[in-house]
Amino acid sequence: MDIKGEAGSLNGKDLQKRKDLFGELWRILKARNTLTVQQSRSKWFREDDANSKYFHKCVKMRSSKYMIKALKVNEGWVESSHDVRKEVVDYFTEHVSSITWERPKLDGVIFETLSEEENGSLVVPIERDFKRGFKNFNPLCGRNSIENRS
Repeated sequence: MDIKGEAGSLNGKDLQKRKDLFGELWRILKARNTLTVQQSRSKWFREDDANSKYFHKCVKMRSSKYMIKALKVNEGWVESSHDVRKEVVDYFTEHVSSITWERPKLDGVIFETLSEEENGSLVVPIERDFKRGFKNFNPLCGRNSIENRS
């Protein structure tokens, strides 16, 4: 059927059969994988091993992977965690404070302003909006049901 599909000569019935067969294949592979995981967990519990040693080793390795263990400062190395932290903080404090730049000025730029009437139309009691929003909120889809209707 794959060879026939590559040739492009599958009709609608054959396509549906191929789709069903692939679906069944994936279902079987997933069930097989789940069974293997369940069997390994069952073995761990029978042997009174929750694999905590392995788990904790993985956590330690991951945390040490992102840790700065040593830092080269000028010509020497800093290795204690306290000194590494101090050097990093000092570097970025100096770096941020040493940058001087002139902020852009908006001299001569005229901004449009709102009239009192326009400003008043923007102010709405918050309770009304919240009640309307919660009334239309659909927790199953995470959106307002008003949005879902359109």
